[in-house]
Amino acid sequence: MPSKPYKEHSAHVHLNEPGRTSWEGFYTGTRAALSGGITTLIDMPLNSIPPTTTVANLQEKRKAADGQCFCDVGFWGGVIPRNQSHLKSLVSAGVKGFKCFLIESGVEVRLGIFDVLLVFRT
Repeated sequence: MPSKPYKEHSAHVHLNEPGRTSWEGFYTGTRAALSGGITTLIDMPLNSIPPTTTVANLQEKRKAADGQCFCDVGFWGGVIPRNQSHLKSLVSAGVKGFKCFLIESGVEVRLGIFDVLLVFRT
């Protein structure tokens, strides 16, 4: 490690908790990140059960993370068909941005970018 303090981040991390903690969870994922010099993780929204697509689901993620994190953690919000009404409230609740699939991903979460942009039109 360098002799000077530094802060590194990873903005694409699948911590998968709650729901798929056996894949990776907050405890193991943040410990591993910190041991490698990563001090901030932004968790991807669509692999956990439930996915981070509503404020209620975001609160579940935060509850799962409570007391288990060894570094700073933020959350992406997920954009899926029929959750556009939740996007502004997710911003207000503190998500750092959004992930959506614009092409086929293998799961039913594809949404056109124009659908997303319409939500944030003033």
